[in-house]
Amino acid sequence: MKKRELKKGKGKIWLGGMLMATVTKSKFDNEIEYEEIDDPNGHGKIRVPMGNKVAGSVTFLKRDSELFMQRLRREQLGFEFDSIVTEENLETGDFETIRYIDCTVDKVPLSDFENKKITQVELSVSARAYKVIV
Repeated sequence: MKKRELKKGKGKIWLGGMLMATVTKSKFDNEIEYEEIDDPNGHGKIRVPMGNKVAGSVTFLKRDSELFMQRLRREQLGFEFDSIVTEENLETGDFETIRYIDCTVDKVPLSDFENKKITQVELSVSARAYKVIV
């Protein structure tokens, strides 16, 4: 399983070519899904890769993303967006940009309030695929 975490850089959420939110934190995993079957040699079970699942979370400031949040609450099911994250390798200074394609939200937050606190929204998301842009 390969983990990617935003260390330094920036992330964006795009919907229909329109910038909807600036991401402050992002983490995605590419998890390989297996099926256990009987070993043809009679040595118990073996795991056979059956595909993969891209899932993670994105966090952004609520005040900068009102249109996105309104659309999330209104449409809920079938709502897809792309998340583009640029991260910096702190050792080399090189940047890598990853596009998470057709992200869907697993849980829609309705409220999270604390007095005198800048509100951030964290979404648990799944993506159909990802592409390393460079």
